[in-house]
Amino acid sequence: MVTILWRYAQEPSASGDLSKFPDADNESLWAADPLKWAVGTGIISGDERGYVNPGNSAVRAELAAVLQRYGEKQDN
Repeated sequence: MVTILWRYAQEPSASGDLSKFPDADNESLWAADPLKWAVGTGIISGDERGYVNPGNSAVRAELAAVLQRYGEKQDN
């Protein structure tokens, strides 16, 4: 999900710190920069347990929250 947005945003530089998420090392190599970018911009912040769940599918509510945050970042 964040990889699609990252590519749509024309692959901006990645700046987020993934070390605070216990499952961040589970991401695929090709998804590392998009995930760092999404965390760095505040588009994703992890679930209630502090996981980013890089390999899981997103549910509708998660997708809606990510799209809303992305849109808000674009308005600024």
